[in-house]
This record gives sequence, C-alpha cells and structure tokens, in this order.
Amino acid sequence: MQNKVIQTRVNGSVDFYRTWKEYKVGFGSPFGEYWLGNDNINFISTNGQHELSIYTEKPDGTHRWGNYSVFRVANEMSNYRLTVTGYTGDASVDALDKANDQAFTTKDRDNDAQPNGNCAIDYTSAWWYAHCFDVELNIPFSGRSGQMLWRAFGQDISKSIIIMIRRT
Repeated sequence: MQNKVIQTRVNGSVDFYRTWKEYKVGFGSPFGEYWLGNDNINFISTNGQHELSIYTEKPDGTHRWGNYSVFRVANEMSNYRLTVTGYTGDASVDALDKANDQAFTTKDRDNDAQPNGNCAIDYTSAWWYAHCFDVELNIPFSGRSGQMLWRAFGQDISKSIIIMIRRT
C-alpha cells in the first residue's frame, strides 16, 4: 500500500497556528508544508486499518523515526480523538503515548486535558494534547526552541518532520 502524507514541515514557511476550521479542511501545499485536514485524516484512517510513521531530521542532520501499528482519528463530533498505539522506532521513548485517546485542540477549540488554559494558545500550536508540551510538531519554527519539539529525540528538537499513514 502507498503512504499518504498528512503533514510536512520543512522550513517554517506555513503558519500552523490555525483555527479549528482550518485544521478541519487542511492548509498549505503538498509540494511544501501542509496539513492534510482532520476530516481527510478521519476519512482515510477509519476506512480499514492504518499505521502511522513519523520521520524527523534534527539540526545536526541526524534522522529519527517512529512507527505506530494502530492509527485512527475519530470524526469531528468526537473532536478528532486520536488512537495511536504499537510504537516501534529509534527513539528511547514513545513520543505520542500521552497523545493517545486525546481530542484535538486549536486556539479556538480547547479540548486538552490541561485544567488551566489552552495548550494551543500557550504554545502557538494545535495538537492532540494531554498536558501541553509532550509533543509539539505544529509549533512555529520561531517558537520556544526555534524548531519543532518531539521530546523523545535527544535534544528535543527537529528541523523537519514528515508524518504519513499507510493502510495495513
């Protein structure tokens, strides 16, 4: 089966600090940086079984990867709740463990588990947050670290990321 890219981040040229509606329909260009859209991700991931692959490049040129044997995003009525399990990869930690079973949060729709505040606003991002900064693959390149954050990979930063799903 062919991989379907659902996110690409390479240079910070596309602003990922977006509204619920923008994440719903998607934005950017598949020829550069983009988000496929939560409705599209839901449609694809709930038609058969799918796995998720995340590939990162750190500032020193080191590449890292993580695969998840089960991946599904529920529909909008469920706030695009994420199911992601079965991690394998070359990071020492399952970076999406805390995102599993979380609803999607944007700056205008707070669904995170953080009792005070909105993680998307706090980190100028959007994601399946449990408690804010576990994984921040949509933060601006000019964010806290100047690059995206995936805590599992050593220095906690990545300069580029590709997220793909594939039917199994």
